[in-house]
Amino acid sequence: MSINFRRITSLFTRGPSRQAAASDHERRPVILMAHPGADLYGADRVFLEAVDCCVADGLDIVVTIPGPGPLVQELESRDVRVIYCSTPVLRKSLLTITGILQLATKTITGLISGWRLIRLAKPKIIYVNTLTIPLWTILARIFRLPVVSHVHEAEKSIPKIQRLMLSTPLLLSTKIIVNSRFTSDVLVGDIPRLSKKISVVLNGVAGPLTKTAPRELIIGSLNMLYVGRVSHRKGVDVAIEAVKCARDRGVTVHLDIVGTTYPGNEAFETDLRQLINHLNVRSSITMHGFQSDVWAYLDRTDIAIVPSRADESFGNTAVEAILAERPLIVSKKPGLIEAAGGYGAPQFVAPDDPAAITDAIVMLYENWGHYRGLVSQDSETAGVRQSTEQFRGGVRKVLCEYLR
Repeated sequence: MSINFRRITSLFTRGPSRQAAASDHERRPVILMAHPGADLYGADRVFLEAVDCCVADGLDIVVTIPGPGPLVQELESRDVRVIYCSTPVLRKSLLTITGILQLATKTITGLISGWRLIRLAKPKIIYVNTLTIPLWTILARIFRLPVVSHVHEAEKSIPKIQRLMLSTPLLLSTKIIVNSRFTSDVLVGDIPRLSKKISVVLNGVAGPLTKTAPRELIIGSLNMLYVGRVSHRKGVDVAIEAVKCARDRGVTVHLDIVGTTYPGNEAFETDLRQLINHLNVRSSITMHGFQSDVWAYLDRTDIAIVPSRADESFGNTAVEAILAERPLIVSKKPGLIEAAGGYGAPQFVAPDDPAAITDAIVMLYENWGHYRGLVSQDSETAGVRQSTEQFRGGVRKVLCEYLR
């Protein structure tokens, strides 16, 4: 969406008078927070926690995102100014000749829009959420502003040249927050100079307001839930194949899928529906699309699944399942091990292996009473380890260094 400069100017002079707005601006330091989208998935929710931290500290917050979405309502409910500003978002699909041309066009537009926004907002610091919008890091350094980059991505399995394309702009960052030790190891492994800039701050994951204990006995179908992006790297198709395998072994499983594809990847959902028809499991799969309230679905499920076939820097959805007192089947990937390791109920399985998931399903089904008894303590432990308080404290420590 193109930026409306008249609307932006009015936002920075709202209030009883321009003088009052200017006075308020002088009292409260402005922080410009850039985010690549407006969904409410893992990194988006962590971004909201960072916003809440800044709101609690009395900062004047301006959030810039490329366009509308469910995140906007959450931000505006916090009395945060939201500006739609065109900016290139780096994706693998751009690594083609056509994609590079599109990236160049968006970069020029983004430079103009970003330049104008920074001049109007006059921030004391810029906070850039994720690796995928490096233009804001570059703009911050052009304006000689401190810039904090919050990194949520780490895929050691992708080609090194792609990793370097994403991470090299971090050399311009004043400070880097990473969501796990695994993320830090991947970044430093590629660019050792980043080590002195990195602070590890584990994601803060808020649990449900109320908890519903798992049902005592499994009567009828075993209910399984996937929450997250619907994509090949997330392994949703592997979970669907496991539903068929479990049925062949005498355990009836119903899988609920909560999430959507990202723009441009709609063909994958078509492929999933074809797979469901091919395996003849239509009655055992329900696709709900995106839902902002995942707790209602966790309340109704027996076990959660995070079947990622690619690296994950962390696993917010895994932590949410633990907080909701649900046994969990999760791929044995470093970031996911860091998120879900050290608890009693989670079962780690080999990635991209429907048979391994099926083994875990059958084991949980046959030993339901034992694993059901572990989830309450797991939830209490996760509530301390992944508390929003520890997250906000870590973010606050980094930001305060530049806002004194």
